[in-house]
Amino acid sequence: MSAPKNSGTSSSGPKNSGTSSSGPKNSGTSSSGPKNSGTSSSGPKNSGTSSSGPKNSGTSSSGKSGPKKSEPVLEILDAVFVAHAKEQDGLPPPMLAEVAFGGRSNVGKSSLINKLVNRRKLVRTSSTPGATRGLSLFRATLRLPDATRAQLDLVDLPGYGFAQRSKSERKSWGPMIEGYLESRVSLRVVVLLVDIRRGLEDDDAQLLEYLAHLGRTTVVAITKIDKVGRTDRDKSVRTITADVKKACGAAPVTVVATSAETGEGISTLWTAIRKHAFLGASPVEP
Repeated sequence: MSAPKNSGTSSSGPKNSGTSSSGPKNSGTSSSGPKNSGTSSSGPKNSGTSSSGPKNSGTSSSGKSGPKKSEPVLEILDAVFVAHAKEQDGLPPPMLAEVAFGGRSNVGKSSLINKLVNRRKLVRTSSTPGATRGLSLFRATLRLPDATRAQLDLVDLPGYGFAQRSKSERKSWGPMIEGYLESRVSLRVVVLLVDIRRGLEDDDAQLLEYLAHLGRTTVVAITKIDKVGRTDRDKSVRTITADVKKACGAAPVTVVATSAETGEGISTLWTAIRKHAFLGASPVEP
């Protein structure tokens, strides 16, 4: 099965040999109020969020609303642009754990990355699909729930499925993306974005099969869930989740419903990213 046809070139190989990890668990806790005459009352819930941290949506990967339990706070201390390259060799040498973000043009990659790092304009958003034309690397400095600091590199991949770039330019994207996904030693997890209104399309399914073949850990972020009603949202999330699992075969995959507009699912997505990305990441000295 080949990679998405954004380039005119593709790689083939056996399907579904990759491995992954299961989705994140919600670890929120609540506190009980004082006892009164043999009865007890619940105290205020702990939101587990700060003004600088991502919001907890209470939405599970199945699309159903669960209890709004708090999660340990992850604080974004800094986020900066590092490099833009037309090929992998133009990126800085791999030093930190990397998370790559891929998907169709206009799926909302820039908005989602900006929301993850709590910045409005770190990643340039454009009304013109296909604006990302190379590998863009950003570096986030985080304070983890245990108060330690860590750095993580986020890589924005060119969107696929947009035909209004020159044929030669689109052909060059295939080897660039495939080369990065196949050989970047610091790549820990790939986040594939899928628009809830479009569902999992053929290019998305091909990329999932390709990542499974490479053995890359994959998280699927369903985007723009605020654009549809609750009933349609739950139905669409279930459908996309089933299609994702079918494309991945035996390879486990985590599916998270998100909104860059409202912040829903952002905390859950961070939990999934942290689970994979900080394996081998270098801590930052206080």
